[in-house]
Amino acid sequence: MIQMSMLIKIRSKIFVVIVGLFIITSIIVVSNTIRDIDDSIVRGVTRGNSILDAIMLAFSFTADIYPFYFSPLLIISFILLIRHKSRKVGAILLVTLIIAVFITLQLKSLLYIERPDYSQYLSFKIDDDDTNIFTGSYPSGHAARSTIFAYIIQYVLPKRRLSMSIWLFPIGVSISRVYVGVHYPTDVIGGILLGLIIASIFTKLLKIDKPLLTK
Repeated sequence: MIQMSMLIKIRSKIFVVIVGLFIITSIIVVSNTIRDIDDSIVRGVTRGNSILDAIMLAFSFTADIYPFYFSPLLIISFILLIRHKSRKVGAILLVTLIIAVFITLQLKSLLYIERPDYSQYLSFKIDDDDTNIFTGSYPSGHAARSTIFAYIIQYVLPKRRLSMSIWLFPIGVSISRVYVGVHYPTDVIGGILLGLIIASIFTKLLKIDKPLLTK
């Protein structure tokens, strides 16, 4: 039996707390309350080590959504979709990721927070598509998508230990986005919270409320 490590009921106190934290984080970001602290953290990161830069860029790439045919998250979604036992999970993961892209882009446009610009200090040049220079910084789409992936993929992981370790993925992606210099810490915090909200709502609406694989 699959054991879930972090599934949030949308009528639970935990869900209300997460929504509240997202609202508070958004207010803090829009009001520039801790922007100096945010910027000092991003600015204080030591970049230029080719090995570490490559690792962080690789982590960041794993949550890319563009181009669609080369997105690891979408590729995994389609693999799950074509397998009989995981078809429903794959379909819901794909739909939820697409919805998350739409929601994060709308929030980025509505709130429009300028991005930090420290990627120039990396050993490798980041393409414009990776920095999303035409969209705002908050919330981080990469953090939101990787969180959604970790939340939903738990349904097809056979062991509790694996379902716990999958949460290292959004943590790594979030750290990488700050490291490569294209997001502030509050951006990725907001992205993680938003990802949890979206995943909780749509797994409930699309009716994944119990393990689908029991063998």
